[in-house]
Amino acid sequence: SFKNYFKKLKNYITVNMKNGGDSYNNDKTRRIPFFSSMFRKVYLALPKSESFDVSMMMLSCGFFGVIRLAGEHTFVSILGWEESHKMTRECPSYCAPIVHSIFLCLCLAELLSVEKYVPTSKMKDAPLWWQQTATACLQFCTGYMIYDSLFIVRDKVRFNESLKPADYMFIGHHLATTLYMSSVRRLGAGHSSAMMLMLLGEFTNPLQSVFTVVRYAVQMEPQRQLWHTLLPFCELIYALFYAVFRTFLGPFAMAHITYHLIFTKQGRTNIPIFATLCYLIMGWGVLIGSIGWTMEAIEMARDGWTVKYDSSYDYGPAYKL
Repeated sequence: SFKNYFKKLKNYITVNMKNGGDSYNNDKTRRIPFFSSMFRKVYLALPKSESFDVSMMMLSCGFFGVIRLAGEHTFVSILGWEESHKMTRECPSYCAPIVHSIFLCLCLAELLSVEKYVPTSKMKDAPLWWQQTATACLQFCTGYMIYDSLFIVRDKVRFNESLKPADYMFIGHHLATTLYMSSVRRLGAGHSSAMMLMLLGEFTNPLQSVFTVVRYAVQMEPQRQLWHTLLPFCELIYALFYAVFRTFLGPFAMAHITYHLIFTKQGRTNIPIFATLCYLIMGWGVLIGSIGWTMEAIEMARDGWTVKYDSSYDYGPAYKL
């Protein structure tokens, strides 16, 4: 269970560290957490650039592209959904976010659990294995952002559609997060703030993605009882978590980061003022931009088991069967 896993994590009971120089706090009895070890091994196995390495980012981008194509095959060829329908075209886009967020959040939780969290700390102050794994996580997430941006454009070209305001918003979000993650790597500081925001931002993504697929499924396959059974649970669980994370945890974390960037000597020393301004604009901008979804989540949480997106919900003419 997750409870037992994180209990073991406190004692660092995971995969053995073969390289003594990478041992936690130079204590060779310590061990690298499981998911951190997995990310690190993949990262170390890739060819590296001496200037600004992007190997894990490129692998991640290709990996999620394959998942997306597999998702398209699943919904059309296996589930038998109409290929040209908008819901069929959108559902495969939620497959990669589920995989991305689950693995990323598990690794980030491990990393932030075993090192003291200081938003403006320097990367070099952490153990070598931690630096390698954190870099792998930052590249892994950056690769996903690039993949998703490319496939947004690809789908518009494929179905002869123009980019809509929502598409520009998502691409803008991906560009902002890519700049944030890449710049902290270049600066060698501030990576912990990016990792905390990644963890809190991506934690609810699998819940939101599963919920969206299920609410589309009750429209595409109204005769299948499974979707109708899952929908109330998916909607309420997503709403509760999203409301809590976006109303309390996200703003609290961003306020804490703001304090360290502006009001601490370490923050002013390690992070240039221009980068600080960019991080604050991007961090608070994402939270402000999600207010609409947050208010909807609060509303759905208040409604309890009353389903908003049932089989009779009208998504508009573009979604008509």
